[in-house]
Amino acid sequence: MINVACVLSNVGDLYGVDYVYKLKRAFERHLHTEHRFYCFAHVKIPDVDTIELRHDWPGLWAKIEMFRPHALSGPTLYCDLDVIITGDVTELAKYKTKPGFFMIDDVPEYPQVHNSSLMWWDSDNPAWWGIYEEFARRPRHFMEKHSWDGAKPENYADQSYIAEYLGFFGKKPIHWQQCFPKEWFKIFSAHGRLTDDAHKWEPNDGSRLWYALGQPKAHQQTSLPLVERNWV
Repeated sequence: MINVACVLSNVGDLYGVDYVYKLKRAFERHLHTEHRFYCFAHVKIPDVDTIELRHDWPGLWAKIEMFRPHALSGPTLYCDLDVIITGDVTELAKYKTKPGFFMIDDVPEYPQVHNSSLMWWDSDNPAWWGIYEEFARRPRHFMEKHSWDGAKPENYADQSYIAEYLGFFGKKPIHWQQCFPKEWFKIFSAHGRLTDDAHKWEPNDGSRLWYALGQPKAHQQTSLPLVERNWV
């Protein structure tokens, strides 16, 4: 059984429950193995297995709660709510059964950034529980340490904290693009605009996951063929 997880915090700020339902349906279409879809949220989401967020950690920091000991059990594939799935993701969900932590590349000009839009880990491995336990001891310290300053994109929020934590133990996140064809992973938006790839999408183009690095988001581009055909 594979866990598929997402996080909904600050409802109404940027994302609504429609993002949760659309992501759940996308996995139903494109993940062809037994799985269970979870959403970590402050509110109960009808027809979705909801795990309560226990803290008021803002925005991206709410993701850290997924690493609470025993919050989940078994291999877990995490997706940001703004990920658009266009193809089969079964291989990603089932790829690793040995210890390892997977993240994704950021924009090409920042190859040192470990992006947390798409992650995989074994939730039964206590090595990863410390991501939550260490952060919970000093949340304000880590939020301030990894705040955006415009000069160091590798030092941004939850993804920077997670990578730093792994580094303390001599581990480094494995990037998905190192294991699968790079054309599977496409950037939807970056630097405040849609990418050229998003404009040029067409069915059967070989892409599988599109992730947004900022705005615009899917709900702001509903007439775009990529969104119209896949964010449903």
